[in-house]
Amino acid sequence: MFNIFNRKSEPEKKKPDFQGQQHEHEPYLILFDGTRASTKFDELKSEYKKHYIVKNKAHQRFKSMIMSSADISNHFRTLQNSAISTVQTAKDFEEMIAMRMGFVPAKDPEGFSFCPACIQQSILACEEVLQSLKDIEEATKEYV
Repeated sequence: MFNIFNRKSEPEKKKPDFQGQQHEHEPYLILFDGTRASTKFDELKSEYKKHYIVKNKAHQRFKSMIMSSADISNHFRTLQNSAISTVQTAKDFEEMIAMRMGFVPAKDPEGFSFCPACIQQSILACEEVLQSLKDIEEATKEYV
């Protein structure tokens, strides 16, 4: 007699790790002088490894770098979403809406559609995001 509960289960497929090396997250805090957050500095600084308050000149520089990086990142996400789409079927309209909203887990992709021009634009935008993050890293090195 065959007992189904004693059967060896198949090994679980390992998902690829796209995050690279794991590290202990140690955030640094840089606040802009004269802001509401800087007045609450004593409350905030306990959560961060190192902390600094920057004056007006650096304030404007960092603010413009961060806002520019955020704009480029949003543009990249838009391009990435339009570059590749998976094909998944739902049995009815309600299941489709539930899958899109995350209430029902999405089914395995049954294919995908892509636009080569959008992929190329997405790659260029990704390189711009990478460069803007490198610029922010270089600008903050003097504080770290």
